[in-house]
Amino acid sequence: MITVFSFAGLHTAQLLVDFTMLEKSLLKFAEENFSQKYCACLHGETKRIRPLALIVKRHRSMFKRPFGKNELIILEGLEKYVEGEGEEEFCKALNKMITEEGLTMEPKLSLGESSHQFGVDISGVMEVTLKLHEDLGDLGLGKLSQKYITDPDIRGLLANTALDVKKMEPYNEDQLLLITSVIYSEKFELTGGRKQEGEGKAIVGPLPWSANIVYGSAGFKTTQTPPGVAARNIKGPLLFKSCRVDYNKKTNRLEIRKGEYIGKTVYHSRNAESTPNVEGGEYYDIIVNCNLDEIDSQEYAVEDVIKLRTIEKELLLPGMDRAQRKARISKYLHWFERSLSTDQHKLTLDEPLIEEDCGFLRQVYLPCAEDSTMLDLTSLSKEDVQSYGIVFNALDTLSDEKWIELERTMDCACPE
Repeated sequence: MITVFSFAGLHTAQLLVDFTMLEKSLLKFAEENFSQKYCACLHGETKRIRPLALIVKRHRSMFKRPFGKNELIILEGLEKYVEGEGEEEFCKALNKMITEEGLTMEPKLSLGESSHQFGVDISGVMEVTLKLHEDLGDLGLGKLSQKYITDPDIRGLLANTALDVKKMEPYNEDQLLLITSVIYSEKFELTGGRKQEGEGKAIVGPLPWSANIVYGSAGFKTTQTPPGVAARNIKGPLLFKSCRVDYNKKTNRLEIRKGEYIGKTVYHSRNAESTPNVEGGEYYDIIVNCNLDEIDSQEYAVEDVIKLRTIEKELLLPGMDRAQRKARISKYLHWFERSLSTDQHKLTLDEPLIEEDCGFLRQVYLPCAEDSTMLDLTSLSKEDVQSYGIVFNALDTLSDEKWIELERTMDCACPE
């Protein structure tokens, strides 16, 4: 299903901003009080996050928001993969090895403030003026505690636990991890002077490539509290640490990789002048997926619609046949895929830029020169690069039926 955020619900887009701010704040909190080895867990079926839960680490689609190069998919507890009737015995042994203790530290994190101003006017298609100022408030936590299992207990348990071959078969080629420590909080709530002030006007026209579109016009001036990203008043996971393991097919057991440290990590001796390097952390740009039943749907934001209209105007020109249009879409999709996958904003191209390439690049305010083999995307944020990639990917995967609909709409929009 294809969905475009409606202007009646502009706060949907802000949820991604809140998600990112929360994640960065929690990673900073983890590094200051524990280590960079901890990962934040914000939403989903967090009951899956517990000591000795099995994790699969896989590459994440670069066209899914929020952006992340990899994702950690939380599977079941390891007991669900034990061979034969050994699940109950495994659980008894594990429960004896898990240690739980309370933690003492400041249970509140400030998320700061942010301001945004956005405007665009595409005659007959979209007109937007939007100003936002937000106080992101504080993240209130309750009493903190930690559950963990240490070495050599975990190694001994794994060495004595044979796994079900059929259940492990889907993960033979995956990178596997086991959760060894979980930080819990008795509360998770956005508090403080949390406020969003906005004013604007918007008109959005229908898109031909999907029947599931919300569009229309609206004007607004509001002061309100944004919806909460996640909130709970019961004990639940906040952070977790894992270790890398390998599945040995010959012994039918999991083995902890050499050099992995198993155990709790708590310290409070950080130099006051030092700054946590969140972006350098092990779990930066990694998405945690706790919901195995999550539908892999794609949401299209306002900025995607704007980019689509520019692409239609500059790339899908009248007089082209469909094969030519598809070739151009594929060419530009490759550019933005490369940028996202490599974190590079300056790309060396296999073929020099031509006049049509430069026409498009100038329209999106990117520097260019004919015959150059350098593509410079440095003026675009990662979010913009991903947005272009999302739109090009959507066009690249359109069915013939949707292409006919798109071309019919473009022909009607062309002046006689």
